[in-house]
Amino acid sequence: HQAALSKIDQVARATGTVPAESEKTQELAKDVQGELEDLRDEQGEDFEAAFLEDQKGMHERAIETIDDELLPAATNPEIVQLLTELRASV
Repeated sequence: HQAALSKIDQVARATGTVPAESEKTQELAKDVQGELEDLRDEQGEDFEAAFLEDQKGMHERAIETIDDELLPAATNPEIVQLLTELRASV
């Protein structure tokens, strides 16, 4: 994740884009927090299974967001390239 955040920051500076929070980012943050809270009740193999299932779902959601919302809205070639690279690493 750190490499992706660094790349986002680099492209934002290069394109003069200012990343901003949106309803979508707030929704995702809330969902992640809820999943983390749910994991606190799990232990051992149950924790591992729940963690992997949560990670799978969040990564699938990231790909869907890139495909359905971000790429169609992107007009700057550098941002399109960034999204394409990020999608490949999800």
